[in-house]
Amino acid sequence: MFYNFGVFFGLLGMICALGVLLYTAGSSVWSLLLYQVKAPETQVSHVKRALVEEETIQTNSASEGFIQPIIPGVTVPLSHLPLILAAVFICQLIHEFGHLLSGALESVPMLSAGMSLTVAIPSAFVSFSTAFLDSLKPSGKARIIAAGPWHNLVFWLLLVLAGRVATTLEGTAVSSVVTNMVWKDVSELGRVVVDVDEDSALKDFLPVGSLVVALDDVSISGKEDSWTNYLRKEKSTNTHSLGWCIAPDTLQDSSCCTEPTTSSTSIFSCFESLDSSTRACLDPILVLTDTRKESRCAKNSDCVKETDVCVGPQDPGAFLRLRIRASWKTSEQEDEIVLWNGPSREIWEQVAMGHYAPRFWFIPLWESVLDFWSYLNMATLSLFLFNLLPLPHLDGSQFLDTILCVVFDGVNGPFGSSTYNVDLDTESGRGLRSGSRWKQRIERLIKLGTLTMLGFSVLVGFAKMTLG
Repeated sequence: MFYNFGVFFGLLGMICALGVLLYTAGSSVWSLLLYQVKAPETQVSHVKRALVEEETIQTNSASEGFIQPIIPGVTVPLSHLPLILAAVFICQLIHEFGHLLSGALESVPMLSAGMSLTVAIPSAFVSFSTAFLDSLKPSGKARIIAAGPWHNLVFWLLLVLAGRVATTLEGTAVSSVVTNMVWKDVSELGRVVVDVDEDSALKDFLPVGSLVVALDDVSISGKEDSWTNYLRKEKSTNTHSLGWCIAPDTLQDSSCCTEPTTSSTSIFSCFESLDSSTRACLDPILVLTDTRKESRCAKNSDCVKETDVCVGPQDPGAFLRLRIRASWKTSEQEDEIVLWNGPSREIWEQVAMGHYAPRFWFIPLWESVLDFWSYLNMATLSLFLFNLLPLPHLDGSQFLDTILCVVFDGVNGPFGSSTYNVDLDTESGRGLRSGSRWKQRIERLIKLGTLTMLGFSVLVGFAKMTLG
């Protein structure tokens, strides 16, 4: 009875998958026509897209359709690749387990089952005997073929249900106890580094899992999103509230303060005294990365040595200091400073932050768990729909043959090979062939139309990505 439901939802899923593909192909045609109409305007005026146009970007993205490619390093961070592969593989195992169980209920011998690697991408497969499949009624074959996608749909429904339960329990004592047993909320310390863009200059300096506790002299602890608020404001307002005590014998050269061309090619930057108009060229890395409390000052008299001078950058917004802590268990004395020279907004664009740090080394970041959960949802629903498309080497091709046999005359035709592989990528069976001429015409028409729509959608999508 369970797998009879699978046949019904398999047929419904095939109709939905064809509808989605038809909508996508139609949207591709429409977007291509709009591109041709707007092409002259695009050639006349080139506008650089900035973050200030976020609302426009979001609007344009929404109009592109609800199917978006998941490409690690392009549309999602490259660090998500292991999560994506793991999610797809788990959903494949559930898919193949459906074929296996349904085949066992029909007493069809299993010839082989296993896992394989295709260019480092894991996959699973199950193979049945064709002789036994030929002896089954079309309804039995339909149950076996639809069982894989049906398992994916059931798994997706369970994930949705679990997500609703988790949302309901969020903020309750039960949720807090379970979460705090594995992760620690470090908001009172700062923010956890969740991910850094591969092409970012900060990639080697901000390890995933480390904490950023302060920007310049401003703490980013607390529930308020101080990280975003500080990094997205104007560069000139990023200031250092305190200066640094420097020995007077280092305040000799001041050429970079009067000759901008020299400063642009030198490692030195202009610093000035907070008490007087004294200026000097100093190495900003040596000065601004000093974490000792005794080296900070507001005026010369704050320095431990009476002869020291309290200085600060002439341009307070030229540098931004990120105070880094290896983990939430590390003491403040072990903090390090990462010095950034450039627009602070770029840090906000390139670095993803979170609130929860794992309590144990083998526990992933909370944000990684959420990402994996999201990929599981997408992977299992995508396998359900995509596998039901009537395309070669997919379950949908065999399922369409079987359903048409049942609809027209129920005649079982021979399979074209000695085995019937019901896996995601390789199915050597050619399917059922009835003597009905109408059945063959409808089958060819649906399969050819599906292949045409898919190919056209892929080509248009690739062209749009290439043209930007």
